[in-house]
Amino acid sequence: MKNKTNYYPKIDDKFLRKTIEKIAKEVWENSSFKNWIVYPEPMLTMNDFENLNNGTMDERLKNVNLIKELDYTFVDVEKQLIEDEKHYGDTWKERGLVYRDQSQETRFFQKIEEYFNDYNENGTPMPWKKIIGEAHIALVREKKLSE
Repeated sequence: MKNKTNYYPKIDDKFLRKTIEKIAKEVWENSSFKNWIVYPEPMLTMNDFENLNNGTMDERLKNVNLIKELDYTFVDVEKQLIEDEKHYGDTWKERGLVYRDQSQETRFFQKIEEYFNDYNENGTPMPWKKIIGEAHIALVREKKLSE
């Protein structure tokens, strides 16, 4: 009687390693969160903080008052919401805190992920006004539906 191992091809470490690498690559390529891991925010070192404190910030931001900028930001977001309403109507009202078994938080982060993927894959700028608009809608829903 022949040894059972004769019926199977010999698997060497090199073949096994390549197979595992191929499977891992395929899983990675199909992962929806790979962009969050592949493109992390750079870590700031103590040297970076020291440079910030030594006045090496971008001079264009030196005299900007973040609180005063809110007025300009909200004007821009209002324009974006008006354009969105022309395009989508008030469909945001049809989606409550939970819609199709998804919380608005889940839907919000899925939308952010779409924007982020488009940024990474196509270089499309992040639509900050749309993101703020989405956050505003979520806040309004929470406030009005909890009254």
